Amino acid sequence: MAFTSRPYADVADLHKIQAATASWIASAGFCGYLHVGDIALRLFNGMRRYNPSDIIRLWEGANGGLVGWAFVCPPWQSYDALLHPAHLGGDLEGSILDWCEQQTAGWMQREGTEDKPMRVEVFEDDRARIRVLEARGYVPGKQPFVIGVRSLDDPTPDGRLPSRFSIRSVAGAHEADQVIEAMNASFDWSWTPDEYRRVIQSPGYPELLVVVAPDGRVASFCYLMLDSVNKLGMFEDVGTHPDFQRRGLARALLYEGMRRMKAYGMDTALVPHLTSLTAAPALYESVGFRPEYHLEHYCKAMEKSSPR
Repeated sequence: MAFTSRPYADVADLHKIQAATASWIASAGFCGYLHVGDIALRLFNGMRRYNPSDIIRLWEGANGGLVGWAFVCPPWQSYDALLHPAHLGGDLEGSILDWCEQQTAGWMQREGTEDKPMRVEVFEDDRARIRVLEARGYVPGKQPFVIGVRSLDDPTPDGRLPSRFSIRSVAGAHEADQVIEAMNASFDWSWTPDEYRRVIQSPGYPELLVVVAPDGRVASFCYLMLDSVNKLGMFEDVGTHPDFQRRGLARALLYEGMRRMKAYGMDTALVPHLTSLTAAPALYESVGFRPEYHLEHYCKAMEKSSPR
């Protein structure tokens, strides 16, 4: 079968990528794929400083249906490559990985990071992809992430908030200043309000749930992302401003997020977190999440250029 490939064009391609990925998860399971809500967040939040057409590519069949897609992540010397389950382990996967490696290497040279290894996140149970990567010279590195899973059929207690604190969704870009101040303080980021304002206005921006303090500041926050095909909800960027920690705000926020996910028709909640963190695993376990998916980096050293 002949395939063609092209760069990302516009928001219609985002919707095409999300719909195809959801259908692949429905067919083969979540292992090895990205949550459809996380796709937009990665592309327009994490990769906000890059033109999508420069870092995203689509592979299509003769009928125009999407059979694979990939994007490179220059700041992390990394990439993601997803494709239809029927083509895993075949020539198409090899072609997509070839493109990913070539593009990632090019960005590493442009950004002066070619002394670092190229790396890719892989589900620990995705043995087929691991075999392909090892044949290409990748070796396992550290295990960076766990994805916790919780059934939304389990009882969801009412999380108590301190007096005069409240939970609501962010209303729009006009709240970017308050939101990014809390995120910068929580994660030691250095975003400007203008940067975050553009993210809020980007395609596929998910619902952002916040705890508001009595003085009007954003005290705690998390994204709610939905996959209506597979009934999977996902939390991302769960954080609490240092001025408001240890008051049970994140726990109350997660419980409210679960209730909303259930109301939106989700059956299961997911939450990814770094294994190097100490407080996060305890928080997520306390609200019912259990580690289900483990991801690790597979790394490949860059070939040294010969001196001229």
